[in-house]
Order: sequence, then C-alpha cells, then structure tokens
Amino acid sequence: MENKINASRPKTKLIVISGPSGVGKATISKELRAKNPNINLSLSATTRLPRPGEKHGVDDWFISPEEFLDSIEKKHFLEWAMVHG
Repeated sequence: MENKINASRPKTKLIVISGPSGVGKATISKELRAKNPNINLSLSATTRLPRPGEKHGVDDWFISPEEFLDSIEKKHFLEWAMVHG
C-alpha cells in the first residue's frame, strides 16, 4: 500500500556538491541556480571572513567563533566540524 503522505509530495532530489575549500562549489551552485530557480541551497555557517562579493545569509552565514560555539551548545546545527584549527 502506498503511503498517502508521500504520494502527494512532489518528487525531489538531493544533490551534494562537495570539495575542499576554494575549488568552486559556490560557482557551480550559482550556475545551477541561475539555470533552475527551483533549486534550493543549504547554507553553511562559518567563522571565516566573507570573500570579496560574498554576502551574509546569501553565500554562507558568517558568524563569530563565539556564536559558533554557542550554536553547537544549543544544538542548532545538524552537523558541525572544526576545520583548519
């Protein structure tokens, strides 16, 4: 028997774009979204400073180290990692 809750939902796909820092993940994501505005983007929180042209809440959530630690403590993240120290 088909689950009626899932039967009414549109079919969606999760696409993961992964790679080391600076390899072009954001560039690829922007191109995909430009071609299909129905694509949604999950943003990361980072304690690094924005690169030229990056905007808070658009490219990433740029937060202080204190906000990051507070968010970990309050379990605001699905996952988190300390990267580069």
